[in-house]
Amino acid sequence: MNIFFKQIINIYNYFTQKKEIYIEENNYIKIEKNNSINKLEKENIEIILDNIINDVIIKVEEHQKKKINIKELLKVCNTGDLILFQGKSIISEFIKLSTNSVWTHIGIIIKDPTFIKNCKKGIYLYVADGAYEIDKPSNNKLIGVQLVDLEDKLKNYEGTFYYRKLETAQNKKEMMKIFKVVYNTEYHKFYDWLPQNWLATFLAIHNLENISDIISNPRHLDKMFCSSLVAYTYTQWNFLKKDTEWSFTTPQFFADVNNLENNSFLEPIKKISL
Repeated sequence: MNIFFKQIINIYNYFTQKKEIYIEENNYIKIEKNNSINKLEKENIEIILDNIINDVIIKVEEHQKKKINIKELLKVCNTGDLILFQGKSIISEFIKLSTNSVWTHIGIIIKDPTFIKNCKKGIYLYVADGAYEIDKPSNNKLIGVQLVDLEDKLKNYEGTFYYRKLETAQNKKEMMKIFKVVYNTEYHKFYDWLPQNWLATFLAIHNLENISDIISNPRHLDKMFCSSLVAYTYTQWNFLKKDTEWSFTTPQFFADVNNLENNSFLEPIKKISL
């Protein structure tokens, strides 16, 4: 039975002490066979039902707002928006375990980075990947910091993926100017597989920053996790504080954070469907 009608039946049952309800052709409500509801009681129930129906409609609309299909995504997304992933691979399971989170990967949408060689206008994902991906500028399979085609990435990913739109008053041209510096600094940097950096991040997650800062530089740039690349880029864009320890940032941080610096914020997470 449709959940909407179940809800209505439950309300009827509640207001009639869980007795059987049916409506005759003349629209006069009866309980069981012999007891009837007077006109005032009927009007009260109808008011309650109207409120419940409106509530259900609102919840359905809210649920729909939490989804977006890939065609719509490619139309509305812009530079700075985030893609969060929940992977199913062995590496993803390891990341879930080590970060105590369902989020296993993250990247930043970059729109029309035509300053990059071999990059035409389009929607790309700037990401630090621990597995081989086809890097668009070089057209080679790389591990580490790279720029990949967003649609290809989503269609070939083993898992589910989610969208967070960035709302900011910052000028997109200025953002791209800053990104050019970030890209030239980090492009082709290797993925951070160093055990001491994983350990330091693990300790930082569990509020042991004093120890993690001794083990590893909290703002290193020689190697990158996916989330540290995002945090570093957001720091350069002034969406995060300048003292952000980007090396210890996890995808979970970007799933939780809403308000950013400079009157910017991230909209609620939407699940992406193909």
